[in-house]
Amino acid sequence: MLKDLNNLSTFTRIVNNQEYYFKNGLLMIKILIKKMKILTSIKPNKNINEKFIILDIETRIIDNIKTPYCICIFDGIKAYSFYLTDFNNPEDIIENAIFSLMKSKYNGYKVYIHNFSNFDGVFLLNILASFCPDSNFNLDPIINNGNFINLKLNFDKYNIYFRDSYLLLPLSLRVLAEAFKVEAKGHFPFKFVNENTLDYVGLTPDISFYEDISNIEYNKLVSENWSLKNECIKYCIQDCISLHQVIQKFNNFIFDLNQLNINNFPTLPSLAFGIYRSKYLKDFNIPIISGQILSDIKEGYTGGSTSLYIPYGKILFHYDVNSLYPSVMLNNQMPIGNIKFFEGDITQIDPNVFGFFKCEIIAPDNLNIPILQTKVKTSGGSRTISPSSTSSVTTYRLPLP
Repeated sequence: MLKDLNNLSTFTRIVNNQEYYFKNGLLMIKILIKKMKILTSIKPNKNINEKFIILDIETRIIDNIKTPYCICIFDGIKAYSFYLTDFNNPEDIIENAIFSLMKSKYNGYKVYIHNFSNFDGVFLLNILASFCPDSNFNLDPIINNGNFINLKLNFDKYNIYFRDSYLLLPLSLRVLAEAFKVEAKGHFPFKFVNENTLDYVGLTPDISFYEDISNIEYNKLVSENWSLKNECIKYCIQDCISLHQVIQKFNNFIFDLNQLNINNFPTLPSLAFGIYRSKYLKDFNIPIISGQILSDIKEGYTGGSTSLYIPYGKILFHYDVNSLYPSVMLNNQMPIGNIKFFEGDITQIDPNVFGFFKCEIIAPDNLNIPILQTKVKTSGGSRTISPSSTSSVTTYRLPLP
């Protein structure tokens, strides 16, 4: 392709996904057009999916080690309980609880455990892993930043999936119960539980063993025939029922608004992204950026600049701005479309080129407040600094290790 018919030495050559720009016989620019996967829309669900189960684990601390002593399960209709005094050890409780879920009628069910990514997941994962040597079992975990996003257990030809409901509804169960107006959590004296009290029957433990309970609420619990086992199972089952009702209401709410089932989305961000792909993506061609391309672009994102001052002043006014991202995204352009890599002076063919560029910038040494940020690697990880010149990056006064 000739740029100038009167100058045969200036032309463009296109070979597959590469473009070469020659000027006066010299290669000026080389462009590689990267083929990207395009974000696709998803179809709304026709029917609501209510195949989920709630599992809750109560633990105690013995010799600074957390161990389970009660597990309860609620499938929306029936509740099941497993208490330590009925088994040989804590591992037996978990194993029997899991086996109770491994039924054909629960195939495809999501098992929600609130705060599963924290300590509850450790107990379950150890037991589930012990199943895996058996050819009839297979474990497929998805873990991100230490969180269990999804834990798939395959047995025979059936599957169940363990999920952390906290990643979908990131609030305490007590707050969720109040917000969704479902049966409230009960009260239980966790501080009273130890290796010697699991079979305790007698006067209700003192109010000091409870947390977040009023005198009026405590007086309603006082009994001379109070059983730790019965009260623990009652409390644990109530937690399961409360969480089941919360998730059921949330599922109905999302389905009524967006025709999507929350069971298809293990986290709140994935649900929000699913709603976008279902209702708002339309015909936009949005490339999926990953791998080295994502790493290169992320180098240009360093967060906001922070400065420290000794607070002092008279008749001061303080201003703060929250959530600038939405307004910036609305009112400012961003590069979109397929990615193009180039070598050379791109302004030779497009003086108004717009995109991401890797540059070397020399800031003035006399700049009072440097504003251009860069990241440097240290023995303690990556740090963000604002140097006053390129040569000062390694000598910039910061508490680097």
